[in-house]
Amino acid sequence: ASPGPVMINAMTDAAHFGLSRSFATFMGASLGNLILIGLSALGVALVLAEFPDLFDWIRILGGLYLVYLGIKLWM
Repeated sequence: ASPGPVMINAMTDAAHFGLSRSFATFMGASLGNLILIGLSALGVALVLAEFPDLFDWIRILGGLYLVYLGIKLWM
């Protein structure tokens, strides 16, 4: 279960109605997350297919961000 307001609602349902009756809430939230992740991945794949140089920029910026986080953690 991913954190967020939907899972808080699902946990509240489980506390009030029991785990077996709230199973549909958990499954619906998980399916919704899975669909959103799939659509996001598909969108990124389509954009990167059209603009392959964009992948290099994303990779470089991601690396620089990781270096920034490492320096910030070190300090």
